[in-house]
Amino acid sequence: MDQSQIPLIDIGAVLSPKNNKNDWLDASKALDHALRTTGFMYLKNHGISNIAIDDAFTSSKAFFQLDAYTKQKYQMDAKKEYFGYVQPNQQQLDSNGAYECRESFDFLLNLKQKLRDGNPDVANFYISLEKLANDCVPLIKTLFKILTKSLELTDQEAILKTTTCISDHTVPSMSAFRTLYYPSVQNIQHGTIRLAPHSDYGTITLLFQDHIGGLEIQTRNKKWIPVKPVRDTILVNTGNLLYLMSGGRYMATVHRVLMKVPEGEILPPRQSMAFFVIPDNDAIVTPLIDSSNFLLNTQKMTALEHVKRLVDKSYKY
Repeated sequence: MDQSQIPLIDIGAVLSPKNNKNDWLDASKALDHALRTTGFMYLKNHGISNIAIDDAFTSSKAFFQLDAYTKQKYQMDAKKEYFGYVQPNQQQLDSNGAYECRESFDFLLNLKQKLRDGNPDVANFYISLEKLANDCVPLIKTLFKILTKSLELTDQEAILKTTTCISDHTVPSMSAFRTLYYPSVQNIQHGTIRLAPHSDYGTITLLFQDHIGGLEIQTRNKKWIPVKPVRDTILVNTGNLLYLMSGGRYMATVHRVLMKVPEGEILPPRQSMAFFVIPDNDAIVTPLIDSSNFLLNTQKMTALEHVKRLVDKSYKY
C-alpha cells in the first residue's frame, strides 16, 4: 500500500439537495471500503469553506506565537477539566517516554463559553475555532448517516443518537476540538518526536492539516506510509469507539507525526486541527451490529469511562 491507496471520496453528490438513493449507496460502499482497509480517507466537496479553515489556522498560529507567560494563563489542568493550552510534552502518548514536541489548545464543546469571558488574548481565536467547529456538524451528521447505511442498520439515526452533544452543547461529552502547533526545530535531539504512535479514542476524527505534511499511518502489515496533504480535502479517520461499535469491522488506525529533516536543515513549523467526535458521556459502548465473533469486554462501559481512562493516562501533571 502506498499513499495513493488512501481512498479519496467525493461526497458532493450526497450533500447536494438533489441527492438520490444511488448517491447514498455509492457513498456507503466507498466509506465502508475505506474504513475496513485503511481507517483513513480524504474527503472532497465536504461542504466546509476554505475561508473558515484558513481563518482558524491563522488565529491559531497567532495564539501559539504569543509569549510563554501569556499562553500559560490558559494552561490545561487535566485533573480538573480537559480545556485549555497544552505545552510541549505535557501530553505524552509515547509509552517509552519520548519527548513530544508540540503545543495544542483543546476545548470541549460544552466548555466553549469559557473562551468568551474576559480573555482578550483569545477573542479572535475563539470566534474562528467556534465557527469551524460548528461548520463541521452537518458533515459529521452526514457521515454518521452514511455509516448507518454501511453497517446496514435499520435505524438511520442509530449512531447520531449516541452523540447528541454535537447539536446540543449542554449535553456532557468528551467531544473536543483541538488545534495543534509543532514548532520549528533545527537540531533534533535523539528520542524527540512530534506525535507518538496512537489511535484516536472516539468514533471519528475530522483532521485539517497544513501543507507541511509529516503524518503517517500504520497499515495492517505494520508498514508506515505518509498521509500527504491533498488540496481542498480533509481527512477522516476512525477511533477506538467506532471499532467497538462496529463489532471490529472498522479498524482504529495507528498514526504518528515524526521529525524528518536532512542534517543541518531546519524543520519548519506544522499546524493541524482535529475535531474528535465522541459519544455523549452516558452513552453505553456496545456493538451496533451482530458481533458474535467479536470479543468485547462483557462489563458495560460508558463513552466517558472509556475515554477518560485513556486521556488521564496520557497527561503529565
